[in-house]
Formats: sequence, structure tokens, C-alpha cells
Amino acid sequence: MNYNETERRGRRLMLLLLGLNLLLRAMPVVNVLRSSLRDTYPAGTLPLVYAGLAVGLLPTAVELWALYRGSWPALALLCISVFIGAGDVVGLFQFGGAAAMSSYAMLSLMVLLGRGVLLAAIFRQEEVNCWWNLQRLRRKRWHLVLEIVLYVLASAASGWFGHLA
Repeated sequence: MNYNETERRGRRLMLLLLGLNLLLRAMPVVNVLRSSLRDTYPAGTLPLVYAGLAVGLLPTAVELWALYRGSWPALALLCISVFIGAGDVVGLFQFGGAAAMSSYAMLSLMVLLGRGVLLAAIFRQEEVNCWWNLQRLRRKRWHLVLEIVLYVLASAASGWFGHLA
């Protein structure tokens, strides 16, 4: 088995899945931008609104970056988000019935499927699993501290900009 080629293929597939998850997470932001945003806000505040929407993606980006670096806490966050998302989608369709078929419900389902595929790839796909385990073994203790600090800062910035917008 050639570990260099396996690691390279796993890295490419992992980057592809992480990019897909970030794109799926950004879809509600794109949906808001596509709506009548220009009519709602004055022209001078639009850059602030756009920045606030982009900053809202920072915690997800930090979580996916930490997962790319082989972080167990990021994997735990991913598992928790998949279980919570599955419960939310089941509850939405159980109590909403046919009226639950909205663009928000479909976007939530797409995000859940993207995160589930990423989780399955980390545990079950040979190349991604090999690459992720090698990344995990290369980690130092200060990497976790850096990831926690960045996640807290991204969450604070997201909350602050979300409060302004």
C-alpha cells in the first residue's frame, strides 16, 4: 500500500467534502442576498450587512478547518450537529406535515446530508480515514488551543455582527 498516494487522494476528497459543506452552509446566506435585500436596507449599510452575513459563516469555517487538521473536538461537534440536525428534520416533518416542505426545510436537509456524508467519509472511506488519522497523529497540543481560541473569536464576531444586522 502506498501511503503517500492514499494520503493524497484522501486529502483531496476531504477538501472536496469540506468545501461542499461550507457551500451548503452558505446557501441560506445566498438565499438572503438573493431576496429583496436591496429594498430592505439603505444603500450605505449594504456592505455592513454583507459583512455580517459573511462573518456568520466564520464558526462553521473554523470548525471545518479544525476537522481538516484532524481535531477530535471538531469531529465531536460534527457528530453532535448531525444528530441534532436529524432530530430537527424529523421533528419538522413529523409536526409540520406537508406544510413543512419549504426552501428552509430543504436547505436544512441538504446541510444535514452534506454533514452526514462528511462524517461517513471520515469513518468509512479508506483514503479519507487514512489521511485524517495521519493528520491526527501529527497534531501538537497547542493546535487544540489555537482552534478553541479561533472558534471562540469567530463565534463572538458572528454574534456581534448578527446583533448589529
